Amino acid sequence: GIIPGRRWRDRQRVTGASDLVRPPAPDCQLELRAGQYWQRRVSGYDASVVGLACKHQVQWLGATRQWSGNRRLGAPPFLYSGSFGPIALPDDLWPRLTRLAEHAISEAGLQGPFGIDLRIDGPRCWILELNPRYPAGAEVLERASGVSLCQRWQQHMAGVDLASPWPPRQVSRTWAKAILYASARGPRRVSAGGMKRLISHLRKIVIEVADVPPTGSLVPQRSPIFTLLASFPSPRAAVVGFMRVRNLCETLVFAPI
Repeated sequence: GIIPGRRWRDRQRVTGASDLVRPPAPDCQLELRAGQYWQRRVSGYDASVVGLACKHQVQWLGATRQWSGNRRLGAPPFLYSGSFGPIALPDDLWPRLTRLAEHAISEAGLQGPFGIDLRIDGPRCWILELNPRYPAGAEVLERASGVSLCQRWQQHMAGVDLASPWPPRQVSRTWAKAILYASARGPRRVSAGGMKRLISHLRKIVIEVADVPPTGSLVPQRSPIFTLLASFPSPRAAVVGFMRVRNLCETLVFAPI
């Protein structure tokens, strides 16, 4: 059927991929097609919590806020484009998340690193998904806390008692992770010399780079180029810093086709 589309999106039933989410039609009407379902868009912000499930116990590493469809990083609508943290969550939310994780441990056998994606709007919270794997925000929280999630899990598997809580650590700067996306100007070819110069520049300004595309490869339009990790005075400063790197990419990394 057709319903008003201002606060609704349609999604594919066969996948949860965000790149298959369709924005509302210009006339604010959406027609549901075969193999699709409605998803209501709610106000608030995207967040994620990262934890470790050990037998019947849950240990939390912390929480991050997520960037989804950040245009300043070149990301298409709805696609994950990075995280920053650690952030504070409402105090009453942690006990509820702990109960959810403990239920997943007892009923589904959850063990090891995991993450829970959330949509938070003041006192209200929606659970989007629970990922039983090393989550995207873990890299941010590990650098901020000095705790390795995988090392902690290896210690648990080796029989080390993890009953004691992780030591608190005062964080004065924001750690951020960004996925930079290519522009919409068509496929771009990665230049060997340009990529080398960019990586050298990033090391000088203490920005880690990962997921670097092979030299000579083609990066399709609106596709991820690589991942960046760094600390900044604030989330706003992180976006500005990552934007500058993306601008360098457009002029330095890509060779004419």
